Amino acid sequence: MNTFDQLSFKRLVIVAYRLPFKLVKNGEEKTAVQNAGGLVSAILSLSEKMNSNAETAAKILWVGTGEKELGEENINPHFDLFPVEIPEVMNEKYYGGFCNDTIWPLFHYFPSITTYDNEYFDAYKQSNQLFFQKLKDIILPGDFIWVHDYQLFLLPSLIRNAFSGIAINIGFFLHIPFPSSEIFRMLPNNWREAILKGLLGADLIGFHTNDYSQHFLKSVKRTLGLEIQQNYIHFQNRIIKSGAFPIGIDYDKFHDACSSSEVINENDKLKKILLGRKLIFSVDRLDYSKGLLNRLKAYERFLEKYPKWIENAIFNMVVIPSRDTIDRYIELKKEIEAT
Repeated sequence: MNTFDQLSFKRLVIVAYRLPFKLVKNGEEKTAVQNAGGLVSAILSLSEKMNSNAETAAKILWVGTGEKELGEENINPHFDLFPVEIPEVMNEKYYGGFCNDTIWPLFHYFPSITTYDNEYFDAYKQSNQLFFQKLKDIILPGDFIWVHDYQLFLLPSLIRNAFSGIAINIGFFLHIPFPSSEIFRMLPNNWREAILKGLLGADLIGFHTNDYSQHFLKSVKRTLGLEIQQNYIHFQNRIIKSGAFPIGIDYDKFHDACSSSEVINENDKLKKILLGRKLIFSVDRLDYSKGLLNRLKAYERFLEKYPKWIENAIFNMVVIPSRDTIDRYIELKKEIEAT
């Protein structure tokens, strides 16, 4: 059964750091292009399935950063887009700073490169408030509000506190690991409390794995001292559920693509290029957590240990540019190219 069959809501309001589309300038014209990333792909697939079924069809609103014009044009029939404007200087400290220099490395178990800066956290709080300011004029009774990822840890409680007397459902899903409580405790105490209390504004908090959910529950217990029974948290006369909801792919979409003429033609071209040689293929976003340098070193070691595969195996490593204005990612790109 589709999860949304069990819910009753008039509209689905998605809140994520980015809108699903960006405007690309081509001469004098601007064209809307889908943003890269698993979240956008997953939600677009979900929206298509929801709107193909009369029982689960619901109006989908998406709130996120993006060009102002995106909110003025009918980019996609499944969505109404609501851009959030964050000043550039603030965004550098919010997204480039607290999100990518603090939360991202620490939650991926890279404490040695984690940055602790009070100005970053102040910008994080202010930016979450800007998302809320956009939302407060949109939310209606009966909405299902689905907040996504580590850029918006504080948002669920901002919504809950402002709309406590209105019937709305709030869900939160974290698309990265939630670390062990020992790692999480490396954040300053006031940051830890703000993050956990922010998340507890939601009715349902989702993670990719049961381990991540348990790490979160343990952090809630150790930091806030709240009562927890199995996967349920008792907080402010409410019961919040935490659980694992691993995301999948749109199986039909990929399965059907295998038999399309375009894919068959590309496959034939590839076979002619390979000439019987083995192909090792990988594709990932540019990030130090992906082990990209290790893959290159492993391939070198493989050829050294098994020289018969020299010129008989091709390693095609596709790296999608990401966060290319952040110094650590610029240096990583240089290292990969040099290796």
